[in-house]
Amino acid sequence: MTVTNREEVTVSVLGDVCANQRYYEVFESESKQNIFGSICSHIADSDISLVNLEAPLLRHGLQHGITKSGPRIFGNPKTARILADAGITIVNLGNNHIMDYGSYGINETIRLCREAGLNFLGAGENIEEARKPILIQVRGLAIGFYSMAESEFSIAAEGSPGANGIDPFNWVNDISELLKHTDAIIVLLHAGKEGYELPSPLQQKMCRRLISIGVSAVICQHSHCIGAFEEYKGGYISYGQGNLLFDSIKSQDDKWTSGYAIKINISKKDGVKYSHHYYNQTPKVPCIRDIEHSDLPILIENHSSISRLVSDPSFVEAEWMKVVARSGPGLLCNLLGIHGIFRRLVLRLVLLTRVFSGFKAACSLNVIRCETHREVIMDFLKNRIDN
Repeated sequence: MTVTNREEVTVSVLGDVCANQRYYEVFESESKQNIFGSICSHIADSDISLVNLEAPLLRHGLQHGITKSGPRIFGNPKTARILADAGITIVNLGNNHIMDYGSYGINETIRLCREAGLNFLGAGENIEEARKPILIQVRGLAIGFYSMAESEFSIAAEGSPGANGIDPFNWVNDISELLKHTDAIIVLLHAGKEGYELPSPLQQKMCRRLISIGVSAVICQHSHCIGAFEEYKGGYISYGQGNLLFDSIKSQDDKWTSGYAIKINISKKDGVKYSHHYYNQTPKVPCIRDIEHSDLPILIENHSSISRLVSDPSFVEAEWMKVVARSGPGLLCNLLGIHGIFRRLVLRLVLLTRVFSGFKAACSLNVIRCETHREVIMDFLKNRIDN
């Protein structure tokens, strides 16, 4: 490892890893160099490197999936060892898939990470364990890491395992305490709209608030595409860095296969600086390769363009309302339990737009928006799943 500044720490944050489908076999037989390619040298030049481990690690035939909407995924158990051999020091387990196969899946994953010598955060046997940060001392600097995820089917509770949810009653206290013991904090936030390059207004508000209270960098993962980034009050925010190694459950496209590693340099003298390293997952033989030299300037310019725009909250709001118009009816179908042929008919005939207006829309909005009403509905539906 080349160290240019004895008072500087270099952290590499890499995207989503899931050794599923074709990657399951790749992680079974290939070397770290064949899988990670040039990313190996990127990791080697860093003091600390971390990835988001997007799924529990399980052998075929040992799966007992939970009841949930959306896909259930798992990765090759050899993933932990290969990540460690590649130089990864931390894996983030705070995501929406870590509980896809229940307590068995998360416990196996934690066991394998420990055996491989990997630090992990963002999930645990209960919410107290899931909330715990990681603090690493390097050359006199204390770097803290904290992870949380949107509340889907993976969130831990007092008596059950899972990920650390986005709960301001918890994270405000956790980060305030961590600030007392660190020179810099990096927050990993598993949040955002999949396939969308920009943040939602609420997501941007939260990320900016984290920077305002003293966090050095907020890295959002989950969107599975290259997202905008911004500098805010001396801190750095990424609204999505794309996948690192993750076979698509659908047809692959450029959004799914492109990503970037974030290198964060931290020093007491210069604060936080960052750089990006862009790469592709190759479609035929799953592995990481650098972007073609001729394509790189276009990708960088596109990334910079959307990032310049994200600094304006009114632009973020306007673009978000386009997402709402596209995605709202489908999510409302999910809420009402409308599926299959009837769902397609309802969406095609724009029936929900006609029904949910005026007083009816106000009643539904009140159920979702009011904290107490929302809590009643959430607990009612959770009980229906359990029963």
